[in-house]
Amino acid sequence: MHKRLYILFSITILALAGCRTALQTVAPEEKYEEVDFSPQVSSFSIPLDFSIPEMQALANKYTEGILYEDNNMEDDNFMVKVEKHSPITLSLYGNEIQYRVPLKVWLKGGASLQSFGLALSQEEEAEGSLALVFRTKVDFDPFWNIQTTTRFISYEWLAQPKFSIPLLTIPFKIVADRMIKNQQASISAMIDEQVRKNVDTRKYIETAWDYMHQPINLSTDPPTWLKLQPKELFVSPFTSDAQHLYVTVGLKAITETVIGKQPVLTRSNLPTYKVEKKPSNTYNIQLAVNISYEDVTEMSRKYLKGQVYTFNNGKKKIVIDDVTFYGNAEKMVAEVLLSGSLNGKVYLKGLPVYDSISRKVVFSQLDFDLDTKNKLTKSANWLAHDILVKKMAPYFSYYIGDQLDSAAVQARASLKRKQLHPNFLVDGTLEKLQPSDIVLTKEGIIALVNAKGVIRLFVTGLDRY
Repeated sequence: MHKRLYILFSITILALAGCRTALQTVAPEEKYEEVDFSPQVSSFSIPLDFSIPEMQALANKYTEGILYEDNNMEDDNFMVKVEKHSPITLSLYGNEIQYRVPLKVWLKGGASLQSFGLALSQEEEAEGSLALVFRTKVDFDPFWNIQTTTRFISYEWLAQPKFSIPLLTIPFKIVADRMIKNQQASISAMIDEQVRKNVDTRKYIETAWDYMHQPINLSTDPPTWLKLQPKELFVSPFTSDAQHLYVTVGLKAITETVIGKQPVLTRSNLPTYKVEKKPSNTYNIQLAVNISYEDVTEMSRKYLKGQVYTFNNGKKKIVIDDVTFYGNAEKMVAEVLLSGSLNGKVYLKGLPVYDSISRKVVFSQLDFDLDTKNKLTKSANWLAHDILVKKMAPYFSYYIGDQLDSAAVQARASLKRKQLHPNFLVDGTLEKLQPSDIVLTKEGIIALVNAKGVIRLFVTGLDRY
């Protein structure tokens, strides 16, 4: 009796052992390719808004004191001293600046027979005031130094003094008219020379150029930086309205996103000046959404661990005991630990892509690794490969919609009226945020996201220069 029970028990154990298959598979190599973030070329516009009141303040700042002085009477019998009488006022005509300069003129003269047909040798002084009107066309040389071309338009008398010598009155206007006519070219040249000496536009442009190289912090967790590599700089023709002179500086730069430490500042030389009629202000930069392998593993475990799948009309079953993920070049590897009718590890590989409908990173072309597939064919032919893959595929995904929304919020906040410098303000809008590629690194999955929009840099505080 006991012998029969022993034989029956042995047969049962052998039968059960025969129903379970031990699988010995080889894991795909864990390896990662060097990630190459393709740099994007973006266009930025820097609208320079020159306020007429600020320009008037500058003009008046640099025209204090004596503007012109001639103390030699031997050449023309006159000494002249010219000072500003009242504040200079500006107005605009297209790309030309018109300014009215009220002047106080002191004149000392001596009358003689040779000058006026009378035998006089007495010297007298007189003061008068007049307003000169000029127009100046503004441009730059190839090195961003300001170039002005000033021409004399007209003048008007505010007060006409006269020389009063006994028995003789000499009209000051005749003398002054002759002087102004003779000095038109030299006065215009003097104005252009003063502009070149006192308005250092190259220094101003270089300051802006340097700040364009400063990395912009887009996110703190993880630390994400927008790095600009400016390549071209150009300006539009000047335009104006009643209160402003406008010119747009255009910038073309390679934009990159750097995750981690703040990138090292690398400065390039200021390019030469050139004109472009309509500079673009659209940008195209890459942001990054980071997903750790631990997060993907945790999400899949939540739904897959403990799942039971049956085959052969219920005669065979497998249990998902665990799942982990890692990278194999451009593909993701899922290591799945099974028990039940099949014991051991199976490996699946798929290409991570972004599904715009579900807003998830999913595995495209998901299938068993070749080694796993071959061994399943030999030792577990009963396993319906396609069915098992399809059952697990929905859980090999990771939702990144929240990260995309967060990246959009951070990008908008970083671009919205951000003060880069006391004189430089950036203001931009984010119009489109679209994942473009998925790359695998040792640290995890990076979803590259193309951000497109409009950005402008404003220059303020010109009256403080």
